[in-house]
Amino acid sequence: MAGRPANVEDDEPPWAYSVHRADLHDLLISKIPASNIHLGHRIESVTDEGTHAGASFTNGTVVTARTLVGADGLRSTVRPLIDRTPLNFVGLVVCRGLAPATIMPEDLPNDRLRLWRGDGLNILTLPLRGGADLAIDSVIFQDTPPDDLWNSEIATEDLVGNFAHFDPRIIRAIRGGTVPVRANPVYDRAPTPRWSTDRVTLLGDAAHPMAPMLGQGANQAKQDAAALATDLAQAPDADIPAALRRYQDLRAPITAKFYNLRCL
Repeated sequence: MAGRPANVEDDEPPWAYSVHRADLHDLLISKIPASNIHLGHRIESVTDEGTHAGASFTNGTVVTARTLVGADGLRSTVRPLIDRTPLNFVGLVVCRGLAPATIMPEDLPNDRLRLWRGDGLNILTLPLRGGADLAIDSVIFQDTPPDDLWNSEIATEDLVGNFAHFDPRIIRAIRGGTVPVRANPVYDRAPTPRWSTDRVTLLGDAAHPMAPMLGQGANQAKQDAAALATDLAQAPDADIPAALRRYQDLRAPITAKFYNLRCL
C-alpha cells in the first residue's frame, strides 16, 4: 500500500535521539567568544605555504594561520587543494519541513522516528525539541538532478501533490508546516584517504559528503571535530603536519564505511 507507515515496535527501547540543527548551532556558538566569529566572509582561495596556510576572501580579506580547516561543506572551496574527486548525484531530492506535533492525531504520538514509503517516494518524521515539534523529511527519487534546485523553497501544495495518495495524516502534517520547506538534491563523493596537506585539512561534508543515513552526515562531522581538536591541542607548531595525518588516518576509514549506505 503506497504511503503506509513502517514503525518501530512499541516494546522496542529508544535507540536514537534527535536535535534541531538550529538548536545545536546555538549551543556551539554560545561556547565561542563573539570576537572569534567573523561573518560576511566567503572564501575564494587557499594556499599551503609549508610553514603556514593562507586564505583569501571575496571581500578582499587575506589571512594566514598555522592551520586551516576546510569545513565549508559539499561544494568546498578548500577541497580542490587536496582532492578533486567529482560530486555524484545519488538520485534523491530531500525536502525538509517542520510542524507542531499537535497537528498529529492521538493515535500517532510524536515519540519516535516513522517512515512512510511507496511508489518511489518516502516521508520520514521524527520528534524535535522534546516532542513539541515534528520534523518532516520527504524524499523524491529521480535519475537526474533538477536543473535549478539547490536549497530552494518548494511550495506546500507542490509538495503535497507528490504525496496526495499517502496517509492523510502525513498530508495534514505537511500542510501544517511552520517554516518554508527547503528542497535539496543529494550528492556524495567516492571516499578518499587523503584529507590533508601539511597545513590544510578537511572536516565534515567537505571531506566526506554522504547520502542520508540516520543523521550520520552531522554525527560524523562532530566526531571529525573532536578527533581533530584532540590532535591539534597536543601538537606544537612543528608537528602540525603529523597531527593532520593522524587525524585523516583515523577518520577517513571510518567515514568511508558509510559510502553507498542509504536509510531512505
